[in-house]
Amino acid sequence: EKLLVKCSPMYDHEMGAKELGNITDVYIISYKGEVKEMLLCCDFSIAGGEDFNIHCTELDKQSEMSVSFRHADHDIPDIAQHVSGYFYESSAGIIKVRKHHHYASINGLAMIDKSVPFYCSEEFKTNFMGRCFRIVHNMPFQSRACIDYLAENKIKKANIKARGLKFNTAEAYKKLGLKEGGEDYLFIFPYKGKSFMTHCRYQAFTPLM
Repeated sequence: EKLLVKCSPMYDHEMGAKELGNITDVYIISYKGEVKEMLLCCDFSIAGGEDFNIHCTELDKQSEMSVSFRHADHDIPDIAQHVSGYFYESSAGIIKVRKHHHYASINGLAMIDKSVPFYCSEEFKTNFMGRCFRIVHNMPFQSRACIDYLAENKIKKANIKARGLKFNTAEAYKKLGLKEGGEDYLFIFPYKGKSFMTHCRYQAFTPLM
């Protein structure tokens, strides 16, 4: 009466709910920021419904974090009035099941844009499931001005992520003439109808004083 299905990490859990029915739980396992496993649990002894539990677990060599949702959870956080303080990127597993906005909302974060899983807060959230960065500088994304800023700060390589725009991350590296790596992170995204770039540094444990 019970069935546990091991799926490809690329599979869509909502498609599984339509194809199998009677799903009670979905398990998403991520390791070092990459979704590795998806498990669907079905129970054919009970009447199937459209709502079910979703469990996301993020692993690395030193730690484990988990959070659970209901499929029907769809809270949306407010748009950030200013991109400042700390910058947050949700765990890959939470993004996979499209609960990143809900997760940000219950953590009191402000949303950058509905099209991207990026958020900010003046407060440092020590238990956030994902990555947290300290914001160093914000500016509109205009290639020439951004290149000048990078040159002034002697940044020759960085970790770039571009989301929600007409160009991708690889094209952003070309636009800025940077190599990948280093301690600087550049997030490029839409904000209030314009392209925006935020320069960050990874935040481990100590909040801003």
